[in-house]
Amino acid sequence: MWSTNPELENKAQSLVPEIRVKFSDLPSHLHNWLAPHGGLLGKRVLDFGCGSGFSAAGIALLGGADLVVGVDINPESRNCRTFLQDAFGLEDLPANLRFEEIRPGQTTSFDGFDCVFSWSVFEHVDERIFADVLNAIVEKIRPGGLFFVQIAPLYFSPEGGHLWAIGYNAWEHLLYQAANVEADIQSAAHLSVEQKAALIGMFRTLNRITADDLIERFTAAGLTLLRQQRDTTDMPQPPSLAHAYARDALSTYQIVCLFRKPDEIPD
Repeated sequence: MWSTNPELENKAQSLVPEIRVKFSDLPSHLHNWLAPHGGLLGKRVLDFGCGSGFSAAGIALLGGADLVVGVDINPESRNCRTFLQDAFGLEDLPANLRFEEIRPGQTTSFDGFDCVFSWSVFEHVDERIFADVLNAIVEKIRPGGLFFVQIAPLYFSPEGGHLWAIGYNAWEHLLYQAANVEADIQSAAHLSVEQKAALIGMFRTLNRITADDLIERFTAAGLTLLRQQRDTTDMPQPPSLAHAYARDALSTYQIVCLFRKPDEIPD
């Protein structure tokens, strides 16, 4: 067992699958990638785009991190305290866990991180501020520190529009005109007005980063690629898309990378 808190890890197995993935499985996955480079124990970790904060809480409680800071532009993490109370009987957030709500373009008031963790976030970063955000995060990493980043689904993959709620799972977001995509969302009877608005807003703001592009941008920010994983689909590609887009971009639905910030050059 990877966890530094086996008792809590065992309790986490009774969580509903969607929550268990965030609280236990993703931190375990991060630990496995970081293990050859010092792991999580005693480290300072930034969860960039923490959402509910469940993964940040799992890293703090199970991974033995010295400090975990979760940041996001939405207030979902406010509910993490209640989750920990209900699921594990904890009276408050652990002392090694902090959350910050930020505005687009901001990062965190903390620094000196040993690792940055970002799961399915960077496809939502505004293209106009992407480089500035990335560079600002890299500044928060100590020399020799690590940056773990994952994106799925990538925009040009079958589900890249993030519209599985309306049954889009075969490149429909690329095949249909944007007006028709939004019309399909509006006509989804099982979605509330608020859910439709959120889905349209999310779809409109997706950037179109590819796996190759992500690696190029992160290396341009001064990071060294240590490891990558690409997951692909063998679904037949619509001929019209195969003529317009690179086949690798259409088939690659997930990219996972671990980067390292170089040590400072001695004077």
